[in-house]
Amino acid sequence: MYKVNEKKKNVDVDQENPLVSIIIPTYNVEKYIKQCVDSLLNQTYKNIEIICVDGGSTDHTVSILEFLQKKDKRLIVITETKCGTAQARNIGLDRAKGAYLSFVDADDFMQLNSYEILVEVAEKNKLDLIIYGANVIGNAPEWIRRKTNTHYKVYSNEDTKNAIFEEESARPFLWLHFIRRSLFEEHGKVRFSEEIQIGEEQLCQFEYVPKANSIMVIEDKLYNHRSERVNSRTKKFEKQYAEKFVSYIQLASKVIEAWRKAGLFEKNEDKLVTWFVGLTYWELLSFPNIVQPIWAKEITNVIKKYELKDYCVEWYEREHLDYIKDMASKAREDKYLDLEQMVGNEIRRYETAPMISVIVPTYNVEGYIKQCIDSLLTQTYRDIEIICIDDGSTDKTLEILEFFKEKDSRIILIKQQHLGVSAARNKGLEIARGKYISFVDSDDFMQWNSYEILMEVAEREQLDLVIFGANIVGEAPEWIWNKVNTKYKYYKRGEAKNVIFEEESARPFLWLHFIRRDLFEKNGKIRFNEKMEMGEDQLCQFEYVPKAQSVMVIDDKLYNYRIGRNCSLMQLYEKQQMKKFDSHILLVSNVVEVWKERNLLEANEDQIITWFVNLTYWSLVFFPKAFQPELAKKVIGVIAKYNLKDYCIAWYEKEHLDYIKEMATKKFDPNEEIAELEAQIKQEKYEIQETLKSKAFKLGRRMTKKEERIDLERYADYC
Repeated sequence: MYKVNEKKKNVDVDQENPLVSIIIPTYNVEKYIKQCVDSLLNQTYKNIEIICVDGGSTDHTVSILEFLQKKDKRLIVITETKCGTAQARNIGLDRAKGAYLSFVDADDFMQLNSYEILVEVAEKNKLDLIIYGANVIGNAPEWIRRKTNTHYKVYSNEDTKNAIFEEESARPFLWLHFIRRSLFEEHGKVRFSEEIQIGEEQLCQFEYVPKANSIMVIEDKLYNHRSERVNSRTKKFEKQYAEKFVSYIQLASKVIEAWRKAGLFEKNEDKLVTWFVGLTYWELLSFPNIVQPIWAKEITNVIKKYELKDYCVEWYEREHLDYIKDMASKAREDKYLDLEQMVGNEIRRYETAPMISVIVPTYNVEGYIKQCIDSLLTQTYRDIEIICIDDGSTDKTLEILEFFKEKDSRIILIKQQHLGVSAARNKGLEIARGKYISFVDSDDFMQWNSYEILMEVAEREQLDLVIFGANIVGEAPEWIWNKVNTKYKYYKRGEAKNVIFEEESARPFLWLHFIRRDLFEKNGKIRFNEKMEMGEDQLCQFEYVPKAQSVMVIDDKLYNYRIGRNCSLMQLYEKQQMKKFDSHILLVSNVVEVWKERNLLEANEDQIITWFVNLTYWSLVFFPKAFQPELAKKVIGVIAKYNLKDYCIAWYEKEHLDYIKEMATKKFDPNEEIAELEAQIKQEKYEIQETLKSKAFKLGRRMTKKEERIDLERYADYC
């Protein structure tokens, strides 16, 4: 790492220090431009000029620049009615006076001591070019991170010609280069090609980098690059993608012509062919197979036109070239229009059908819905549709959703009368067009890169279901922590049916599941039971999870679950809890019937009875004993109705079942139970009051006994 001389810090404008010209093309970047320019105006190295060339912004970009210009005369603002990035950079080059050049993108920013370090290193070592590293803000693919993580190396004399091929960071990112301006002006003027829409910076680098007599690569991360990973399948099949490929063909042609003119081609032909093959092969693969022959033919045409070697040194590059030649041989001119039509159909299919449908039921969540929707709209994976079904909200929820809908066309807003969450989810399923389904509760929110991770895993492994983890916002009991703290496991074909019982996270939380939509539609349509007030999500999971052929549980925490303290003893004793218990009985009855119909019950009866006992036992024991006999009878009634085994394998589950059977035979006086509770509360009242004064819950911590007593006191007041 290079460190600047401490004595030089905060130097004033001094003509003895070389001038640095910083060129920034701008277009509609009002959100970022101030941070960018501020990072330059506040550099510890002061002898700089900042040339901003605006290409016809329609937002407040120019106004912000003019405001900053009034504060600091080192900022030069040039406005053009309409010009592309290449033209803007060329205008900046013609205006630049500095001994050194630096290119900065308008949505990025520099470290505050970047130019102090760069000037000192360049002057001390008499360098023509310095290549440095960058920090990446946002999610970026591996190739970007690889290029921005530089290492120390020096190139001198003839070695500099190799830098363009040997250094990952030598191309295409201009903002990683600190360049002596003479490379652009002496021995043939170098400018950016305004004919190429994509790749003009690489062409420029292939011209100025070989002119350098001395190059140093340093590992200092002096730049901050804002990255959006826009590599979804939609992007890959959009119309502009074909234009990108054409630009790469043009780029390669112009690089070959430039190197021939400069007398560099003959000695570097092997490297140029390898670069050309690498540049086009990976782009070619992204096209549908049916159209690859056309574009492969374009590659081979360049090889023939310039009489390039159709051979690569490395075996894997030879394989890439062989693939290109094989594809090119399959191209038929008479089928060109038909193929073009097919590609157009493929494009339209991906443009109209998103890969992911996110279903968000909403009802009176004005305090949370903005954060929820924001977390979806800002996902690094963009190919999604967000289906919001408002279930008759009476607050400002609908107003907020309508505002978002105007901002982003990916939002689909459906309004319905208050029919419940099951009806809302079902409507979302009917509308959904995505290959995958994701359910999000409206008071929760996703991590910013969740769908990118999920898509990568699901597509790579060809999964029907991905189960992932969650962060908890608020306090939660242990059983919820167990379900959201997932552990990696892969269930292959034939094993997936065990997931529903083996995995804590397999139920009941829908928002932990990333589901191939086929599970809901094929081999019997699956929908949420709208007659059930509770447990409808578990019933649905007992239907679609067994249909999965391949399931993966990953330990990534991709969801943020907001929980109120609704699992306390106070809640467990309230009237609503009785309804919950009845819902559990209804749930089990429906699951047994569905599994009987699908011939799954017989092979899984042991697991079904174990699940049923655990589900009802832990609800039962939290009721006052006076109420337990009637509830226990309901459990025994289901066992008898469906002729289920009244036996569990594990000893502790056997004890739970025995407790239920015993309770079903007993009677208790409710008054005695209430009197016992009141006596307990009275005896511990002082301790409870003291605890209340010092109470300071930490997020996610389990309830202590004292805290449970507090809830008991609240229950007494409630009653």
